[in-house]
Amino acid sequence: MPAPKDPMSGLFGLGVDLVEVSRVRRLAARFAVKEAVIKALDARNLALKDIEVENTASGRPLVKVKGLPSLALMVSISHTSRHALAAVVAFKKRT
Repeated sequence: MPAPKDPMSGLFGLGVDLVEVSRVRRLAARFAVKEAVIKALDARNLALKDIEVENTASGRPLVKVKGLPSLALMVSISHTSRHALAAVVAFKKRT
């Protein structure tokens, strides 16, 4: 019997960001997502405009990065009236 595949073998990176809502009033959660993506990808030169944050029909956040179709991103967002938090896990897509 073959050994089970390592579920983490496609793991590329993890990024987390916390934003004070008073600094970025309307889009604090989306800004936190973009910053967390940059950290997960270790891509300090990635422009914020190249990171798209949308919601699925169920409301789950969906993130796409222009020019990086080989990566899949999982994101979780949480916020209060004072803070927005985003966590992003980046995986290499299996071919």
